[in-house]
Amino acid sequence: MARPITIIVLSILGTIFILQNADHVSLQVFFGNPIKIRLITLLLVFYVIGYVWSTVNFINRQRRLMREIKSLKNKLAVASNGNINGNSNGR
Repeated sequence: MARPITIIVLSILGTIFILQNADHVSLQVFFGNPIKIRLITLLLVFYVIGYVWSTVNFINRQRRLMREIKSLKNKLAVASNGNINGNSNGR
């Protein structure tokens, strides 16, 4: 029962947010005339850019960690095979 209420409340808050940020703003890019754009559009564009940026960074970090785990597993396998074959340094 809490889920539909949560969805309704978030929808109402999102609608209020959009209505409050529907004004046009001037965006001055480096050269040329300023661009007139709705504030909500600008906010959503930068939100999406941030989301994509963080997702790409997360995926790259996961790949790097998986490669490191694989490398450490291979080193462990080689080290344990050397000890099983009688090549231990302790005796």
